[in-house]
Amino acid sequence: MSAAADRHPDLRSEGSFQRFMGTCYRQLGQFEAATEHFRQALQIDPRDDVALDHLAFDHFRGNLYAQALELYEDLVKIKPGSAQVNANRAAVLALLGRYEEAIAGFDRAVSLDPGLESASAGLEQARRDALRSNR
Repeated sequence: MSAAADRHPDLRSEGSFQRFMGTCYRQLGQFEAATEHFRQALQIDPRDDVALDHLAFDHFRGNLYAQALELYEDLVKIKPGSAQVNANRAAVLALLGRYEEAIAGFDRAVSLDPGLESASAGLEQARRDALRSNR
């Protein structure tokens, strides 16, 4: 893949190219390379919601919850009306033990899309976890 990019160096400055490369590397299981390309896409355009979402998910999957939360916080500012983004942010909050914030985030996601099953399930789990943590 890098050889193709070397033939067209002007592509390296395109955020969409960096996202594409990140996605390709992710599909190949080369997560460090994927992460680097998503970061490069964000350097080109800090409001690139696709790259931001990929990078946040990579941090989430890597159990880097504090870093994932920072990225999801940025993403919610860009896409406040996205039920999925709000649910993802809430899921990270729940994993960090911040249950009241997670419940509020899942509530928001459900209000945006009542059919989003992951948000409804997350809401119920966060409520159970909050009760358990208060015992």
